Amino acid sequence: MVKKNLSSGFIPFECYLVVWNCARVAVHHTRGSNAKLPREERLNSSVPNSPIPNYQVAAVKAKEDKQMALELVDTSKVAYLATVDAEGFPQIRAIFNARSKEHYPKLAPLFKSHSADFMLYFTTNTSSSKVADLRVHPDVAIYFCKPEESRGLMLSGRMELIDDPRIKKSLWLEGMERYYPAGCTDPDYTVLRLFPRMGRGWNQDHTYEFVIGGRRE
Repeated sequence: MVKKNLSSGFIPFECYLVVWNCARVAVHHTRGSNAKLPREERLNSSVPNSPIPNYQVAAVKAKEDKQMALELVDTSKVAYLATVDAEGFPQIRAIFNARSKEHYPKLAPLFKSHSADFMLYFTTNTSSSKVADLRVHPDVAIYFCKPEESRGLMLSGRMELIDDPRIKKSLWLEGMERYYPAGCTDPDYTVLRLFPRMGRGWNQDHTYEFVIGGRRE
């Protein structure tokens, strides 16, 4: 092996090898295991050192948000209905959520096949201001929330006034005579139905939205 003083300006080949290997190690630790992935996968990865592409992560997150929204609808005792009156002013009121499994377990079978379409039923007085609003402006928003969990969901769509005796009877519960003295045939007893078109919500640290389709009667 030929040896020369470094002051001569000559750097031994072994030194080049050491520097080059150190550089490789530094790059490996900087990039992590993600550096082993093909370039396309590294560019599409939404999480550092993760081989999962952005669109797959987004799809999983969207599914989780939609499931969380459904759970909120199925557990909230009260919903908040927003309508617009004849003069164009928004009106909001609390309304019992017939879809709540905990509070109205006897009605649960009515919603068994409506997880995908988020279909909602409400009962109210035919003489109420909300029905008057809906006759003029049927487009509405319904809001569910659990403030203590930092969760909320708005569903929007066109509300229907249902006069089908079979549906009215299926939603009738003991104690409703308080509101409709003549029973389920009371002319002041009206059923509202909503097949939402879209949902927007917030879940703790982020917001989300989704389109709802596939209406099922």
